[in-house]
Amino acid sequence: MLQAIRDRAQGLIVWIIVGLIIITFALFGLSSYLTGGGKAVVATVNGTEIPQSRFLREYQNMRERLQQMLGDNYRPEMFDETRMKRQVLESLIRRELINQALQDDGFHVAFPLAARAIHEIPAFHGPDGKFSAEVYKQVMRVQGMDPDLFVLQVARDIAEQHLQDGIQQSAFVTDRALADVLRLEGQQREAGYFLLPVARYQDKVKLSDEEIAAWYEKNKQRFQIPEAVQLAYIELDLDKLAGHIQISDEEIRAHYEQYRDNYLEAPERRHVRHILIPVTDPAEDAKAKAEIEALAERIRKGEKFADVAREASQDLLTREKGGDLGEITPGSMDPAFDKLAFSLKPGELGGPVRTRFGYHLILVDSVTPAKYRPLKAVREQIRKELQMQQAEKQFNDLVARLNDLSFEIPDTLEPVAEELGLPLQKSPWITRDNAPPPFDNPRILSAAFSDEVLREGRNSELLELTDTRVMVLRVANHRPATVRPLDEVRVQVEKALRQEKARELATKDAEAAVLALQAGTPPEAVAKQYGQVWVAAGLVPRKPADPKKHDLEPALRQALFAIPRPLDDKPAFVSEMIDAARFAVLGLFRVVDGQADTTSPEADARRRQLQSVLGSAGFNAWLDWLESQADITRHLELTETEE
Repeated sequence: MLQAIRDRAQGLIVWIIVGLIIITFALFGLSSYLTGGGKAVVATVNGTEIPQSRFLREYQNMRERLQQMLGDNYRPEMFDETRMKRQVLESLIRRELINQALQDDGFHVAFPLAARAIHEIPAFHGPDGKFSAEVYKQVMRVQGMDPDLFVLQVARDIAEQHLQDGIQQSAFVTDRALADVLRLEGQQREAGYFLLPVARYQDKVKLSDEEIAAWYEKNKQRFQIPEAVQLAYIELDLDKLAGHIQISDEEIRAHYEQYRDNYLEAPERRHVRHILIPVTDPAEDAKAKAEIEALAERIRKGEKFADVAREASQDLLTREKGGDLGEITPGSMDPAFDKLAFSLKPGELGGPVRTRFGYHLILVDSVTPAKYRPLKAVREQIRKELQMQQAEKQFNDLVARLNDLSFEIPDTLEPVAEELGLPLQKSPWITRDNAPPPFDNPRILSAAFSDEVLREGRNSELLELTDTRVMVLRVANHRPATVRPLDEVRVQVEKALRQEKARELATKDAEAAVLALQAGTPPEAVAKQYGQVWVAAGLVPRKPADPKKHDLEPALRQALFAIPRPLDDKPAFVSEMIDAARFAVLGLFRVVDGQADTTSPEADARRRQLQSVLGSAGFNAWLDWLESQADITRHLELTETEE
């Protein structure tokens, strides 16, 4: 299939893949929490700006997704870059329309639902396969994400999905409509045909030098060698920078001790008892306090806490158990209660302490210490964190100096690389439409072929490829676009022109054959006239009963079922080019509609499929309506340039 994609780069399959990825971004685009305001704006939707930075990020994400899907079979020339950029822009506009509709109608998602969704994201899972707060914090920190904005974005994505589901699932299919579909899908057509191979006409084609030269002049663009450049560049990669930083065992140990709470496996637990004298009226505060102090004095004089609790505590849930609250963890109780309980030693009486419930006395029966992940288990994690922390400082400094130096010395990168102690690298030859990673990045291509870099010979501006990778480049070598001379491509020209003229001859014969059939000449005689055999295909179903055994090849079947139903029981004849090498002369003699049983299990399954299709169409129609009501300004020129 991937070979077919390459062979038909402008075909339907490629754009179905692109469309699916666009839909993914439009309906669940978690990357947009990274986007911030930018000076350049690619579109404005009802006053809300979509910054160029967000567009570029989404476009790059889509290209990376395509590369992941196709792997080694990915080629940039398989896709029309301008078309892809327009699709990304339209998806961002529609997503903004959906978001505004959610806000206008008061849709929102509760925090626990968003939190649950985050817990299910594999990127935040620990070695045990479960959500890890430590991993979550680390990912947020390394990626430079704001956790609060991330939660809001997830909530918005869930709301969007619920909205889409609500519209799509409201679709329905009537029995009459289902019956019509079943009749069409079960339809059979009685047909016959013969084929005219284009190759049989090639020997009849005579080519003159004038024709060859004229065709070459008309189709020169087919033999063009595209403009290409080799780049000299300096790249800064935060991850690579971090990998070269040495962290000592002492630094790791000191970090572990200072931030030990980050490696908590189980919090401290305390088995606690309490005595409560409630305060329901502020005027009774002093009385309640005096009463609790009297109880405290009795305990200090030797009475058992549990006995006093059974007698005097007014907490009905714990009084009969001697005030036993069971085990508590930090943060599980009222703040004042919590603070006192976790400051006491086992057997030590605490209080009285005032909470919103009243006055308490507290006794800690036992303490189970907090459990921390051992240093050896988190050593490499800490090492990477410290490497990243130190690398970020170096990275920011180097980025600033790279930006300044490459601007101050605009016509070379050699002294810049020497000053910064970074390698000056060289790319392979690249074109606008064919560049290996990482040079297929749209920012790199746009800068490399810009007038400032290509024509004026300047260094590019600092290019932010990702949050952790930047590059400055210049053109080291340039190869202008050229057209291969006719002498070099004469064989290809003759082959293409001969095929074209042979196709014209085949077209005339196919049309003449149809006229003969329409005039009443027997099909077998017409086929024989052109050296072919008429094939009586019989009743052909719209879909083959056994996909592995085609009674008619797909192109012929498609042409057959495109013929209008014959009138007055007269056969219909057409000619159709079914591929680049063959014409078909087809006859349609009879149409038999399928059964329309809407009560079968198969019909129920088809109804659900049709409802899904109609639901998607309804959702898209609603989006079209939103767009028609909106004030939208597009700056298409900014989708072709960089910030």
